[in-house]
Amino acid sequence: MNCRLFIGLDACHLNGVYGGQLLTTVGIDRNNETWVLAYVVVEMETRESWTWTWFIDLLAKDVDIVNSYGWAFISDKQKGLPGAFEDIVPNAETRFCVRHLWDNFNKTYKGKVLRDQLWTCARATNVPCFKYQMEVMKTLDSNAWEWLAEKPPTQWSKSHFKTHIKCDMLQNNLCESFNNSIKITRDKPIITMLEMIRCLLMRRIQWRRDKMSSWPHQICKNIFDHVQQKKLEACNCTVQWSGGPKYQVDAGKGDQYVVNLDNHHTCCRKWDLSGIPCAYGIAAIHYKGGKAVEDYVHSYYNKDSYLAFYNNLIMPINGSQL
Repeated sequence: MNCRLFIGLDACHLNGVYGGQLLTTVGIDRNNETWVLAYVVVEMETRESWTWTWFIDLLAKDVDIVNSYGWAFISDKQKGLPGAFEDIVPNAETRFCVRHLWDNFNKTYKGKVLRDQLWTCARATNVPCFKYQMEVMKTLDSNAWEWLAEKPPTQWSKSHFKTHIKCDMLQNNLCESFNNSIKITRDKPIITMLEMIRCLLMRRIQWRRDKMSSWPHQICKNIFDHVQQKKLEACNCTVQWSGGPKYQVDAGKGDQYVVNLDNHHTCCRKWDLSGIPCAYGIAAIHYKGGKAVEDYVHSYYNKDSYLAFYNNLIMPINGSQL
């Protein structure tokens, strides 16, 4: 199926007479939108009775995860998930939703200043910036800093995320978006609910494929719009160059980074994390001239790759009378 190497996992309660939960795994497509991989109805969300291990094991087989190195999973750290990750995908990168982290943080450490600083630490894209922002947190509240410092930054800060995955998401919005889209089905009988979800996904695949087929650009729409915004920000940058693939880009206020156009790398790591040129990278591309900015966008986001991805169809089936 050529799935991207980033998967969200979540669970939502069912409101029908049978109760239980719907567990979901949702990936990401070439337009940075949801791609539903698998879902299952279970009695409980514990590792023992429903077992995340069982579900993740089947998922790993379905998407051909032979060596989990290179994959990333994001979740709200539900009960049983950390152990399942260790058992089935021990080499994968595991991220935990920062909004869920904030909910736990806010139970003890309240206030807008601390909230904003936590998010600033999470959004830092390189280690020096992360360390500086953590020191700011320490000056604001040493106890809050200590609570946060105990959490591995590889699980919640962009500064420690691996770059080959080309996804810098901090929140488990993939699953939450899907759960919201099926809210009206969750009080139905189980078979009815599953049929409603299947038909919803059939319609979504067809609608997205048709919409992208008429898109006139080579990179997908959401990515194209993002690049246009970054082009505006690049206008505030100053570029210096003395030969070779590296450029010095200055945006003022101490924001100065080296950009290497040959390997699509910026020292701020924003381009590295997402695969989409940041404002510093775009400034260097404009300075160099020649190729368009869109030519530097990672192949993950090509329209042709998107359409090939959406050739994975959910087939129609007959009704119960047959």
